[in-house]
Parts: sequence; structure tokens; C-alpha cells
Amino acid sequence: MKHLILATILISTWLASAHAVMPGTVWKKTKVRNKVTVYRGDVPNSKIVAFRGIGIIDASMAKVLTVINDQKRIKEWMSDLKETRIVKQISETHRIEYNLTSTPWPLKNRDFVYYVKWWVSADKKTFKIKMGPATDPSAPVTKGVVRGDLKESEYILKSIENGTKTEIMVEINADPKGAVPKWIVNIFQSIWPSNTIAGIRDIATEDGYQTDPTYAKFFATK
Repeated sequence: MKHLILATILISTWLASAHAVMPGTVWKKTKVRNKVTVYRGDVPNSKIVAFRGIGIIDASMAKVLTVINDQKRIKEWMSDLKETRIVKQISETHRIEYNLTSTPWPLKNRDFVYYVKWWVSADKKTFKIKMGPATDPSAPVTKGVVRGDLKESEYILKSIENGTKTEIMVEINADPKGAVPKWIVNIFQSIWPSNTIAGIRDIATEDGYQTDPTYAKFFATK
């Protein structure tokens, strides 16, 4: 993944607008949890509520990207992850991924197949990772696992305070499908943004955690 991100940074421009990926969504601040401001998004024609989290990490954008792409530690900040893999590499900036997550008994585990795309702004101070629903024959539905639907979601990183800190925004809109009451889904999703950002923050600010030189060199951050 590191090499793919590098290729993306080197050849991409900011092709996507900065507005939310869910047009028409009405966002309302609901809480501050783990030093992350959480917003609820009421999506038109949907019973599933979207959630947004915004937080500050005392680390450069290069270090935050290092954490996001650190495959050895991804399970520390991505809740309940059992398996993740690349299904298909479509281009240097676009691919399809598979994610299997565990759920408490008696619910069945959920898996998701989704696309991932990357962009970097021309001034190299904003980095965007967009995700959405996808299908691929090499990632068929598995017996005993419920196939969920990851709708339009994203991460946006912004370099602030002369590159010493990073503002991170995450938006999630996912339907785990199956016999799970929507109100329970919404409760769990409301926790996801703060857990995600706090988990990334913990690793990025950990004593001795090293920035990947690839990102440090390109972004020219401290």
C-alpha cells in the first residue's frame, strides 16, 4: 500500500471537491468523545445515520499517513477487524479492497467489498481517501458471513500549524445488513469516528514511532 500511496501523491491533483461525499446530508454536532468532535448526519431516504468525526493529531500528515498504511498495526485502530486484503488493483490511485469484521455472538460476522481512491491537493497540504460500494467476482459472498454495504465514506487529512499537526476528518455511512435493528447500528456507528481517530492518534504520537521516509520526504514535514 505504501508504494501505491506514493504513486498517488506523485501523479495526482486535487480532482474531487472538498464537500461531503453525501450530498443533502444534514450534519448536527452530537458529542465530543476522545477529543474528537462527532457529528450525526441524517441522509435523505435512509434509516441508517451517517457519522463524522473531526480531531487534531499532534503529528505531521506524513506520520498520520504512515499509521494508516501500517499493515502490522491496522487492527489497533480499525475496530473488530479480522481480515483485510486488496481484491483488485485498478490503477495507481484506485483499487478494490475486502474487509472482514467480527461481531458479538449471536450475530454473524460482516464483510465488505469497497473501492478506495486517493487524491492530494496541489499544495500538498490536504490528502483525501474516498471509499464506496464495489463488487468483484474474486470476493464472493461467503457462507456464514453477512455481506454489508459500505456507502460513500472518506478520510480527509489537512496539514496545520506549519506541518507539525494534522486535522483529520472521517465520515462513515455503512449498512451491516442482516437482522440487526437500525437503532443498534446507529449507536455503534456513532462510536466509530472517535475510536478511529483516537486509535490513529495513539500510534502517531507514540514515543519512538517513526515516520515512513517516503512521506516525510515528499511532504517536507517535521
